[in-house]
This record gives sequence, C-alpha cells and structure tokens, in this order.
Amino acid sequence: GAEGTPLATALEEVHALVGDAVQETRSLTWELSPPILYQLGLESALEWLGESVEQRHGVAFRLTKEGTPRDLGEERRFLVFSAVRELLLDVVKHAEAGGVALRLRWLEQSVEATLDDDGRGFDVPGAAVLPDARRSFGLFSIQERFEDLGGSVSILSEPGQGTSVTLVLPYAAEAEGQGE
Repeated sequence: GAEGTPLATALEEVHALVGDAVQETRSLTWELSPPILYQLGLESALEWLGESVEQRHGVAFRLTKEGTPRDLGEERRFLVFSAVRELLLDVVKHAEAGGVALRLRWLEQSVEATLDDDGRGFDVPGAAVLPDARRSFGLFSIQERFEDLGGSVSILSEPGQGTSVTLVLPYAAEAEGQGE
C-alpha cells in the first residue's frame, strides 16, 4: 500500500548516490593512480598533478628537479606520488596558500621530495596530537608507509610561516626481488 512509497523513494536516492559514488571513484582512481604515472614516470605525473591543482584550485605550482631520475619500482613510485597528492590536497584544503613549490631530488641512495607552501602554517608538535588532526591524518599513514620502506617524512611549519614537508624514500634494494 501507501507505506511502500517512502521506501521506494529512499531506494531511488540510494541508487542515485551509488551512481554518483561510482563516478567519483572513477575519477578518484584516475587521480590516485593516473596512467601517466606508469607510462611517463614520476616526474611527469607530479607535473600533471601540480597543473591540475593549479587549474582547479588556483594555487600556483612550481616543480624543480635535480639529478637523474631512477626507476623506483611500482610501489615506491606510487607511494611518492600519493604522498605528494595527499600533501597538495592538504595545502588546498587547509593552508590557504597562494603557491606551492615541489622540489624533486634524485640522490645517491634515495629520492627526496620537498613540498613548500606559503600558507598559514601550523604548530607541528600541536598538530601531531590533535584528536581530529585532519591535517596530519593522511600524513600519518603516509609516514608509516615511508618508514616501513626505510624512508622518512619530516614537517617544518610555524603559524604564519608556511609549511615545508620533506619525503625521503630509499631506492629499492636489488635483493628485494620483483614479487613484492
């Protein structure tokens, strides 16, 4: 009878939401792991990422590169890319920055990516222990992954002084094998 109608409407809404979610997920998956990352490598993918942030959010992006790119292997390449992506999202969401600069350095033993923004900055010791440390939640899981692989994530920031995050990730040891 008539009781059925609200449920039907609710179901339609759920379907619509699921449809949206699928669309969202598709573009998200593309952003999380764009084909360019595998076809053209890390530098091009980071350049593309920065440009899309610039176009969408009006935050000026600059990439500088030093050294000769090395093949990080799929896992590490993806990790650096998603870490930078996460940091850029943080900058867009929280930092109120006008510009962000990414410096990618291919060192002897490791790759180093430093992201500097001119945003409002924050109190680092404080941010780490905030119960809803939105700003560091993404960072926290990234930090764990980097440390698992022998790397590090360090944050320098002060209120009003912008933020600088440095990611360091050693190259895969040859012995690690391809099966990982």
